[in-house]
Amino acid sequence: MIFKGKVTLSLSVKDENEYFTLYTSNFFGDYQILLGLKSTECYKASSTSHTYCQCIKKSSLLDLMSTFPVAHSIFTDRATKRRIEFRRIKKQFEKFADVNPDSVIDQKNVMDPSKFTIKYYSDNSKEQDMPPFLNDPDFYFTKADIIKVPLETLENVSDSEQTAMQSAEEIQAKLHMQT
Repeated sequence: MIFKGKVTLSLSVKDENEYFTLYTSNFFGDYQILLGLKSTECYKASSTSHTYCQCIKKSSLLDLMSTFPVAHSIFTDRATKRRIEFRRIKKQFEKFADVNPDSVIDQKNVMDPSKFTIKYYSDNSKEQDMPPFLNDPDFYFTKADIIKVPLETLENVSDSEQTAMQSAEEIQAKLHMQT
Protein backbone atom coordinates (compact mmCIF):
# COMPACT_ATOMS: atom_id res chain seq x y z
CA MET A 1 0.00 0.00 0.00
CA ILE A 2 1.21 3.48 -0.82
CA PHE A 3 1.33 5.65 2.32
CA LYS A 4 2.81 8.73 0.70
CA GLY A 5 3.72 9.65 -2.86
CA LYS A 6 2.73 8.16 -6.21
CA VAL A 7 3.63 5.13 -8.30
CA THR A 8 3.43 5.27 -12.09
CA LEU A 9 2.82 2.22 -14.26
CA SER A 10 4.50 1.77 -17.64
CA LEU A 11 3.60 -0.87 -20.19
CA SER A 12 6.86 -2.80 -19.90
CA VAL A 13 9.86 -0.45 -19.79
CA LYS A 14 10.45 2.20 -17.13
CA ASP A 15 9.65 5.73 -18.35
CA GLU A 16 8.21 4.50 -21.67
CA ASN A 17 4.47 4.37 -22.33
CA GLU A 18 3.47 5.46 -18.84
CA TYR A 19 -0.26 5.03 -18.63
CA PHE A 20 -1.55 5.08 -15.07
CA THR A 21 -0.71 6.55 -11.67
CA LEU A 22 -1.46 5.02 -8.29
CA TYR A 23 -1.91 7.41 -5.38
CA THR A 24 -1.79 7.33 -1.59
CA SER A 25 -3.88 4.44 -0.18
CA ASN A 26 -3.71 2.49 -3.48
CA PHE A 27 -1.96 -0.86 -3.55
CA PHE A 28 -0.46 -3.18 -6.14
CA GLY A 29 1.07 -6.63 -6.54
CA ASP A 30 -1.82 -8.48 -4.91
CA TYR A 31 -3.20 -10.21 -7.97
CA GLN A 32 0.21 -11.31 -9.20
CA ILE A 33 0.88 -13.08 -5.89
CA LEU A 34 -2.59 -14.50 -5.26
CA LEU A 35 -3.14 -15.66 -8.84
CA GLY A 36 0.44 -16.82 -9.37
CA LEU A 37 1.09 -14.46 -12.30
CA LYS A 38 4.13 -12.54 -13.42
CA SER A 39 3.78 -8.76 -13.56
CA THR A 40 3.80 -7.40 -17.10
CA GLU A 41 3.95 -3.76 -16.02
CA CYS A 42 6.81 -1.65 -14.76
CA TYR A 43 6.20 0.22 -11.50
CA LYS A 44 8.10 3.42 -10.65
CA ALA A 45 7.94 5.76 -7.69
CA SER A 46 6.99 9.00 -9.39
CA SER A 47 6.92 11.81 -6.96
CA THR A 48 9.22 14.76 -6.42
CA SER A 49 9.35 13.73 -2.78
CA HIS A 50 9.88 10.31 -1.24
CA THR A 51 7.37 7.53 -1.86
CA TYR A 52 6.59 5.33 1.13
CA CYS A 53 4.96 1.94 0.74
CA GLN A 54 3.93 -0.74 3.21
CA CYS A 55 5.17 -4.06 1.84
CA ILE A 56 4.50 -7.64 2.82
CA LYS A 57 6.61 -10.59 1.77
CA LYS A 58 5.00 -12.95 -0.70
CA SER A 59 5.53 -15.88 1.68
CA SER A 60 3.91 -13.96 4.57
CA LEU A 61 0.87 -13.07 2.48
CA LEU A 62 0.46 -16.65 1.30
CA ASP A 63 0.86 -17.95 4.87
CA LEU A 64 -1.89 -15.58 6.00
CA MET A 65 -4.11 -16.73 3.17
CA SER A 66 -3.63 -20.41 4.07
CA THR A 67 -4.32 -19.64 7.74
CA PHE A 68 -7.52 -17.73 6.93
CA PRO A 69 -9.27 -19.52 4.03
CA VAL A 70 -12.31 -17.21 4.05
CA ALA A 71 -10.03 -14.18 3.71
CA HIS A 72 -8.17 -16.05 0.95
CA SER A 73 -11.42 -16.49 -0.95
CA ILE A 74 -12.37 -12.81 -0.54
CA PHE A 75 -8.91 -11.50 -1.46
CA THR A 76 -8.60 -13.84 -4.46
CA ASP A 77 -11.99 -12.75 -5.77
CA ARG A 78 -11.03 -9.10 -5.31
CA ALA A 79 -7.62 -9.73 -6.93
CA THR A 80 -9.29 -11.28 -9.98
CA LYS A 81 -11.52 -8.22 -10.37
CA ARG A 82 -8.57 -5.83 -9.87
CA ARG A 83 -6.57 -7.69 -12.53
CA ILE A 84 -9.44 -7.30 -14.99
CA GLU A 85 -9.66 -3.57 -14.21
CA PHE A 86 -5.89 -3.05 -14.57
CA ARG A 87 -5.97 -4.92 -17.89
CA ARG A 88 -8.94 -2.82 -19.08
CA ILE A 89 -7.00 0.37 -18.31
CA LYS A 90 -3.90 -1.00 -20.04
CA LYS A 91 -5.85 -2.06 -23.15
CA GLN A 92 -7.59 1.33 -23.29
CA PHE A 93 -4.25 3.09 -23.21
CA GLU A 94 -2.80 0.82 -25.93
CA LYS A 95 -5.73 1.57 -28.23
CA PHE A 96 -6.15 5.21 -27.24
CA ALA A 97 -2.42 5.99 -27.67
CA ASP A 98 -2.03 3.67 -30.68
CA VAL A 99 0.59 1.55 -28.92
CA ASN A 100 1.23 -1.87 -30.38
CA PRO A 101 1.31 -4.53 -27.61
CA ASP A 102 4.25 -6.13 -29.43
CA SER A 103 7.16 -3.98 -28.24
CA VAL A 104 9.31 -4.77 -31.31
CA ILE A 105 6.63 -3.58 -33.74
CA ASP A 106 5.82 -0.63 -31.51
CA GLN A 107 9.48 0.43 -31.41
CA LYS A 108 9.63 0.37 -35.24
CA ASN A 109 6.55 2.59 -35.38
CA VAL A 110 7.94 4.97 -32.77
CA MET A 111 11.18 5.38 -34.71
CA ASP A 112 9.20 6.79 -37.64
CA PRO A 113 9.08 10.55 -36.85
CA SER A 114 6.17 11.05 -39.27
CA LYS A 115 3.97 8.87 -37.04
CA PHE A 116 4.83 9.97 -33.51
CA THR A 117 6.18 12.79 -31.43
CA ILE A 118 7.73 11.35 -28.31
CA LYS A 119 7.29 13.33 -25.11
CA TYR A 120 9.07 12.48 -21.89
CA TYR A 121 7.71 13.33 -18.49
CA SER A 122 9.91 13.39 -15.44
CA ASP A 123 9.06 13.68 -11.79
CA ASN A 124 9.84 17.38 -12.15
CA SER A 125 7.35 17.93 -15.00
CA LYS A 126 4.57 20.34 -14.19
CA GLU A 127 1.20 18.66 -13.84
CA GLN A 128 -0.35 20.96 -16.46
CA ASP A 129 2.28 19.73 -18.96
CA MET A 130 1.48 16.07 -18.35
CA PRO A 131 -1.27 14.12 -20.10
CA PRO A 132 -4.53 13.81 -18.15
CA PHE A 133 -4.23 10.02 -17.82
CA LEU A 134 -1.13 10.51 -15.62
CA ASN A 135 -2.45 13.21 -13.29
CA ASP A 136 -6.23 12.65 -13.17
CA PRO A 137 -6.96 9.69 -10.85
CA ASP A 138 -10.41 9.24 -12.39
CA PHE A 139 -9.39 9.54 -16.07
CA TYR A 140 -9.97 5.90 -17.04
CA PHE A 141 -13.01 5.51 -14.81
CA THR A 142 -14.90 8.48 -16.25
CA LYS A 143 -14.01 7.45 -19.79
CA ALA A 144 -14.59 3.71 -19.40
CA ASP A 145 -16.67 3.51 -22.57
CA ILE A 146 -14.23 5.24 -24.94
CA ILE A 147 -12.89 1.91 -26.10
CA LYS A 148 -14.77 -1.34 -25.56
CA VAL A 149 -12.57 -4.26 -24.56
CA PRO A 150 -14.32 -7.64 -24.46
CA LEU A 151 -14.42 -9.22 -20.99
CA GLU A 152 -12.95 -12.42 -22.43
CA THR A 153 -9.85 -10.49 -23.54
CA LEU A 154 -9.47 -9.06 -20.04
CA GLU A 155 -9.89 -12.42 -18.32
CA ASN A 156 -7.43 -14.31 -20.54
CA VAL A 157 -3.94 -14.85 -19.19
CA SER A 158 -1.36 -13.36 -21.56
CA ASP A 159 1.73 -15.27 -22.65
CA SER A 160 3.99 -12.93 -20.68
CA GLU A 161 1.96 -13.47 -17.51
CA GLN A 162 1.84 -17.19 -18.08
CA THR A 163 5.59 -17.69 -18.38
CA ALA A 164 5.82 -17.56 -14.60
CA MET A 165 2.30 -18.70 -13.78
CA GLN A 166 2.06 -21.05 -10.83
CA SER A 167 -0.89 -22.11 -8.78
CA ALA A 168 -1.12 -20.87 -5.22
CA GLU A 169 -0.83 -24.51 -4.13
CA GLU A 170 2.49 -24.91 -6.01
CA ILE A 171 3.81 -21.73 -4.40
CA GLN A 172 2.72 -22.92 -0.95
CA ALA A 173 4.37 -26.33 -1.51
CA LYS A 174 7.66 -24.65 -2.48
CA LEU A 175 7.51 -22.41 0.58
CA HIS A 176 6.91 -25.31 2.93
CA MET A 177 9.75 -27.28 1.34
CA GLN A 178 12.14 -24.41 2.11
CA THR A 179 11.25 -24.36 5.81
